Amino acid sequence: MQDIKGMSCDLSGHAQTFSATAEEANSTVEEVYSNVDHTGDMVGGLAAGAEEINASVQEVAAGSQAAARKSSDVAEQVGEARHSGEDGLESVRKAVRAVIKVADESRSSMEKVKDLGSRAQQIQSFVTDIGSIADQTNLLALNAAIEAARAGEHGRGFAVVAEEVRKLAEESNNSAAKISDLAKEIAGDLQAVITLVEANEGQATEARQGAEGAEVFIGNILQSLANIEAAAQDMAAVSEEQAASSQEISSAVQDMAEKTNDVSESTGGIREQMKDVSSVAEQVAIGSESLAEMAEKLQREVDRFKISETSSLAIREK
Repeated sequence: MQDIKGMSCDLSGHAQTFSATAEEANSTVEEVYSNVDHTGDMVGGLAAGAEEINASVQEVAAGSQAAARKSSDVAEQVGEARHSGEDGLESVRKAVRAVIKVADESRSSMEKVKDLGSRAQQIQSFVTDIGSIADQTNLLALNAAIEAARAGEHGRGFAVVAEEVRKLAEESNNSAAKISDLAKEIAGDLQAVITLVEANEGQATEARQGAEGAEVFIGNILQSLANIEAAAQDMAAVSEEQAASSQEISSAVQDMAEKTNDVSESTGGIREQMKDVSSVAEQVAIGSESLAEMAEKLQREVDRFKISETSSLAIREK
């Protein structure tokens, strides 16, 4: 009987220890599940941030491609105008000789040609700006990659990088719009000059001095057209390079987003597994409590049996 009592005491103690351990394990599992759940939310946020960056980069690429197309169109149109001007140069020389009375108009046209030269320089400046923006975009892409490597699961730096990319995209679009508007103005001025020269065509027989001035005048126009054409071609090349770089950035960000989604899916699987583990741990804890109760009940029965046995012995002795 003494052995049974000892074993019941040991069983009760082990059951209580096992119950406490099971409860502690269940608490640990719940804490791990909470951490996994929080990690899943953070990974999801990182994936969303990557998608936003990708959308911004796509906007930059689209703007650059549009700028390249417009620049190519401008260069083509200016080239055609330049060739037409070269073909008609001799006719214009003859026509202007007879237009002494419109010398003032010729001087006004010359000022417009000079203005073309100034605007050509402005186009060069805009092209430089676009190149600078492209360089900054590439640098930001590098920063984004570095930030991604450092951020790990947190990804706090992506918001700043995305904002900078968006600003650069706006600057690129603004520069492209300025270039487009300027090209339209130049085309309008050129048309005004051509109209003026055509108006002088019928009086070309009496103005030799005017013809000599017109030769210089048309030569300046052609040179300005050549400068504009070269500037537009350079701008188109820069825009195409920027678009290509943006596509590379987009591909890298998309790959990062896909990998982040894979991590998110894996985290979701772990989350479900932790639910199962938590359920099992909870059941073990409940079973441990039941075992402890049974051990205590056995202890009470043993004690009661011992008391009963003692009483019986006392009665027999009497």
